[in-house]
Amino acid sequence: GMTTAVNIVTTEIPNVLLVHNRAVRKVDGEHVVFVVSAHADAVTSISMQTITLGATSDSYSEVINGSLQAGDSVVLNPSSDLLTSAESVSFGPGSGDNNDARQIFGGGN
Repeated sequence: GMTTAVNIVTTEIPNVLLVHNRAVRKVDGEHVVFVVSAHADAVTSISMQTITLGATSDSYSEVINGSLQAGDSVVLNPSSDLLTSAESVSFGPGSGDNNDARQIFGGGN
């Protein structure tokens, strides 16, 4: 027998902001992503941002509303620890306990 792979394009939308579906979670009925920000004092923070999705594929979704911008770094497959923490987590020198980073990103104990 013969096998083939086919992609059927049903919609093409130019000039949109896309986010990987692995970064999107639902919290209290709203779609959110966790954005990583590095600060001048070597402290890194992760903050939850609410987004509104438009067109969706198997891998990516269009962001039609929210403060997420092109170039923002987002957490893929955020852990349940991050989902249940406060809306913002900081780690690095001067931020307190660095165990937050290990728990969120899966390293250490």
